Amino acid sequence: MGSYSRLFFLIIILFLAVFMLLNPQETVNAASSGFKLWFSIIVPALLPFFILAELLVNLGVPRILGILLEPVMRPLFNLPGCSSLVVVMGFTSGFPVGAILSKKLYDEKMISGEEMSRLVSFTNNCSPLFIIGAVGVGMFGSPFLGYILALSHYLSNLIVGMFWGQRTKKPLRNISRLPLSQELSQALAEARENYCGPGKLLSDAIKNSL
Repeated sequence: MGSYSRLFFLIIILFLAVFMLLNPQETVNAASSGFKLWFSIIVPALLPFFILAELLVNLGVPRILGILLEPVMRPLFNLPGCSSLVVVMGFTSGFPVGAILSKKLYDEKMISGEEMSRLVSFTNNCSPLFIIGAVGVGMFGSPFLGYILALSHYLSNLIVGMFWGQRTKKPLRNISRLPLSQELSQALAEARENYCGPGKLLSDAIKNSL
């Protein structure tokens, strides 16, 4: 089966290569249009959120939110409190911020691979501006319909998150027995220790976002 799949994709690639050779002008125009779309719309729309996500993680915000919101996230989604940042950003910023932040928390060893999979399943959402503005107002000419679509979209994703959280029977991870004030003090101390100045922080965030 694998050899047939490779052969199929090889045929598609060869077909595209032949098409580009036979239609060079259309190929150049399409590539130019795609680059303009990426540079003028996609990058300005997504890059600020990527940089913001990097800054929040590097400043230790997920750790602090994790301590404060662990009692909320565990019963609802069976996820660490630090994942609350992904929920907020994923529901407000749109694709693909939820997936990127989930991977970032996984890379920082703040969540497991299984938790990352569940987190992505309900936080990689459309942004409210897209649903209400582009779809509701732009396509259907009705802000009210946009709100209805947004409500159904976000509510269904929350239900998915709670469903998979309740279905997961693994032992809860990283539940600290320290007092809340002591945990917060430790988190703030770590954040101050890891702080490397605004210039370095911003440059690293931009570099990692590109």
